[in-house]
Amino acid sequence: MPTFAQGQLDAVLDVVTSTTVTGQEMLDALALTLAEASEAAEVCIFEMRPADRSAHDFACIVLDGSGEDEAEELFWDAYPDSVCSWTDPGSPWFGKHPADAPLVPERAYQTWRAYRAAPMTRTYGEEVGVGHSVIIPLGSEPGTTRRVRVYRPANDPTFTDRELTMLRLLQPHLDTTVGRALSGHTARERLSPRELEILAFVRGGRSTQEIASALWVSPSTVRKHLENVYGKLGVHSRTEAVAHVYGHSAPVGTPS
Repeated sequence: MPTFAQGQLDAVLDVVTSTTVTGQEMLDALALTLAEASEAAEVCIFEMRPADRSAHDFACIVLDGSGEDEAEELFWDAYPDSVCSWTDPGSPWFGKHPADAPLVPERAYQTWRAYRAAPMTRTYGEEVGVGHSVIIPLGSEPGTTRRVRVYRPANDPTFTDRELTMLRLLQPHLDTTVGRALSGHTARERLSPRELEILAFVRGGRSTQEIASALWVSPSTVRKHLENVYGKLGVHSRTEAVAHVYGHSAPVGTPS
């Protein structure tokens, strides 16, 4: 039965913490590694503009040999009232599931039969193949909806609670990595020499006071540089910052 293992999770984290790969190469690697880790038939990283009835794939890995989707009009016809629109304020599903949490469409219905009877499943789903999906929302600009879709065919096992937990844990990493890849710059390239210098001290286990003494600056200056680092990398802690630049297993200093 498909399930995440620690080694598989580490493989995804190795991609999201890469300091040398960005752009399309990172997006493709992320989609492929996530598909292999979750034993999915397909993983797509994409962005939609519902008002324009348009979508764009940033990366899409298909491991089961499926053909391309040619049912776009069926999708957009059913989309406004479907559970897939749950993040849109005008959707009848809005508020029934957290807009920032992964969604399993079939779990929005009481039974698999009810899910199969839904308009989106009966039209678009029947055309492209009904299956099991997890839709992971990412940060998006107004008017756009950025997501990762992890898919298995109907004859494969549905996603377990444990697998959903793993995908929830990966969500912030996926969000940050996709944004970084689309910016076209590696983590190191986005930081100034001084910011990299301070982060190197953090990686080595130095506290704020120790870094300030070594650089002949005030602790508040060190903290300000770290705040700038967090903003540029889209992270919220020393651990995350070090992970993005040096790798997720790197040691991190205390903030004192």
